Amino acid sequence: MKYLYKLLIKCRLAWYDLLNLPKVSLVLLVNKSGEILAVSRKDDFCDFGLCGGKVDEGENFIKAARRELYEETGLKVDKITPIFLRRDGKFICITFLANEYTGEIHQTSDKETGVVKWCSFEEINNGSFGEYNKQLEKVIRKYGLC
Repeated sequence: MKYLYKLLIKCRLAWYDLLNLPKVSLVLLVNKSGEILAVSRKDDFCDFGLCGGKVDEGENFIKAARRELYEETGLKVDKITPIFLRRDGKFICITFLANEYTGEIHQTSDKETGVVKWCSFEEINNGSFGEYNKQLEKVIRKYGLC
């Protein structure tokens, strides 16, 4: 069932990459302790969510996910797997799972002013995008994705 789910997400990802709709790429980076790398909102350093952001014109979901993670945290990932896709308002949002990364956490841009920290699902579920994160957590637990 887990493999069928992943195949379905990959097919939907390819289709949504072609659509001319606003898109968001997110990265669920999990450490060996099961904590999630999260970044705060720029205007509220206590409101945490997944690393990620809008897909730029001419960019696909995967490139945007890697770029956003690097810009916000200074970390690089090679292998990312799409695990969750959802229409959220006018945006198509996709979350990629990454378990391995290189680099050290640091700011790479003056525009990225959020706080980066490892936290639990409970903490990101209480943030601005809590409903999205709750649905993501539900899918992860159902299919044993991480």
